[in-house]
Formats: sequence, structure tokens, C-alpha cells
Amino acid sequence: MLLKLIKLRCHLLVNAFRELPYMSALVCTLSYFGIFVRRRKIKPRLLDYPILLRSCSYDYQVFGKVFLWKGYRNICTGDERFIIDAGANIGCSVCYFAVCAPQARIIAIEPEENNHHLLCRNTSRIAERVKYIDRPLSGTLERHGVDRSRNRPDGYRFVKDQSGVMISITIGEILRSVEWCDDIDVMKVDIEGGEYSVFLNGDISWLANVRYLVCEFHEDSRKQDAINKILEYGFLSRNFGEDTHFWRE
Repeated sequence: MLLKLIKLRCHLLVNAFRELPYMSALVCTLSYFGIFVRRRKIKPRLLDYPILLRSCSYDYQVFGKVFLWKGYRNICTGDERFIIDAGANIGCSVCYFAVCAPQARIIAIEPEENNHHLLCRNTSRIAERVKYIDRPLSGTLERHGVDRSRNRPDGYRFVKDQSGVMISITIGEILRSVEWCDDIDVMKVDIEGGEYSVFLNGDISWLANVRYLVCEFHEDSRKQDAINKILEYGFLSRNFGEDTHFWRE
């Protein structure tokens, strides 16, 4: 276990020095593991502008997944027109997709207030290409409340709650509200367990128009049921890190 942790840290350090200036690479690596966490702007080589990270190691972990581990590499071909990022968090993945697909319009879904504020700030340079949604994604329209029990801003859950103040939104409603395109070139789903409502509780016929889907399935007895539902739409799949990728040949 200790050997694996040392190897992980060394690998991250190497990636950081490839993608970041010297001091930023060192700070980012330490902060990733919660050693020296500070509010800081860090500019990855891929971007022309910095990303603001709070004094929270989880922000650094989200940044690391996107820009250091390159968790979404090879998803975009460059000619995408329409991307949905469900669980956009502080905007790292939105910025990444915007560079990899320079013509794409992006739906950025992030219902948690503080995350959403930082999402808008970090993507302000590309705001004309982004439609922001601050409602939780679900399979049906229903009231939700926020569960902050995990006490980490990348892990807040929005759960069905009749007394909740937020009304969820569905993919069907989103598609009806935009005039960009009916086809979804890329869709990323990382919504802390809400993916089961999306894929098991509502209409998912829109999957027929999705080219590439990447989803983080959080541990749940329904995981395989959700995967099987997606595969019914002609996708192939593979696991990549903590995500499952679906694509068509």
C-alpha cells in the first residue's frame, strides 16, 4: 500500500512538472494530497488563462484529474458542436473541453451554489460558448435538497426531497431549451449518485443521439442495471480510471 502511494505521488509529480511551471507543479502536487493547501490561481499549459482553486485539496484533485492525469483525453476529436458537462464543479472540465473542441457550445450543469459561482468565474473567458444551469440533473422533474454530509465540495449530493427548494432538470428539458443541436457529441456525467435517476428513472431516448458518453458511477447496487440500459443504445464500453466510457464504432 505504501509503495503504491509513493508511486502515485511520483507519477503525479512528473505529470505536474510536464504541465505546469515549476512552483505551480510543486504546490499543486502537495495540495493534491492535502499537505500545503492554499487558494491559488494555476495556469495549465493547455489554457491561456489560470484556474482559481480554493484552499481545499478536493479542488486540486479535480484540477489534477483533468489537467495532470488527463482523465478526459481522446474524448474529443476537435469537430464537436454540442457538449453537455453534468457535474461541471469549478469548471476545469468545461475549460478542457472548450480547448479540445474549439467550435463546441457547452452546457455546464452545477447546482451547488459555491461551486457554480467558481465555475462561472473560471470559465468567464469562454462564457459566450457556455450555457450555465444551476439545477440538479435528474430523470424526472422533482424537488431536491442538498446533502453536504461528505463535507467535500466535489462530493455534495442532491437528493429527492419534497421540501427541497431546487427543482431538478432533465436532459429532455435541456434539449428543448436550446436551439444548438439535437445531437450530443460528448456528454460527461459526474453527479454523485444522481446518475441512477438519470438513466433508470426517466426517458433516455436521447441516448440515441449521443456520440460519446463518460460517466462516473458511484457505488450502488443499481450500477450494472444503469450500464446495461446505456448499452442497449448500441454503445461499446470500457473503464478508464474511475469513469466508464461509452462510444460507438
